[in-house]
Amino acid sequence: MKGLMLALGFLVALCTLCAQAKLSVQPNFNPDKFAGKWFGLAVASESPEVRSKYWSVFTSDFTFTDNGNLKVETTKPKNGRCKKETTTYTKTDTPGRYTTEDKGVKVTLEVTETDYTEYAYIRTNYRRREVPDFLLSLFGRTLEVDPETYLRFKEIAEDIGLDIGNVFHLPPTGRTLEVDPEKYLRFKALAEDIGLDIGNVIHLPQTDYHSEEQRFIQVFSIRY
Repeated sequence: MKGLMLALGFLVALCTLCAQAKLSVQPNFNPDKFAGKWFGLAVASESPEVRSKYWSVFTSDFTFTDNGNLKVETTKPKNGRCKKETTTYTKTDTPGRYTTEDKGVKVTLEVTETDYTEYAYIRTNYRRREVPDFLLSLFGRTLEVDPETYLRFKEIAEDIGLDIGNVFHLPPTGRTLEVDPEKYLRFKALAEDIGLDIGNVIHLPQTDYHSEEQRFIQVFSIRY
């Protein structure tokens, strides 16, 4: 049984890698044109661990060192505050592809497509103990991008084997998320179907960012 599980795990990993291979790095990538602030507007991943780190629009500042390495400073709203994370990547022989390692996890960042002025699609690969995870992200120079850019992002996600349900358009911080009332009723029905008392189903208020984070976790939990 253990051998079968290992074989299945290897097959899943192989299929994931084959699907991702459909994406290439931006041809003739130009670091000088790409540098600066970008807004993270949408994410896609099959990994709950990877996806749970993103529940609202965030910013990333990309700077390139004299030797060609990449430094990314990401700012995310969290519980009413700004949380900053800085990661330094080492350049590779392929322009637009950078690598680093964090707590035993090998990370590869690839700029797969960009026009430098409006949008960018970035794939981040994570490998821990030979098990690959990845995050596909849509970045914009502003908080709004052309609707066709979002559609293209979804198409790319599906092309590399992701279910459309694993593609998330991130809400801007401080805005109210409107959900169809029928979806709330469906949510309650699902909770009852899995044995929860209706009194344990709580509709979270949207008064601040913390509420938006809680709502993401609520929907995220019922999905998984």
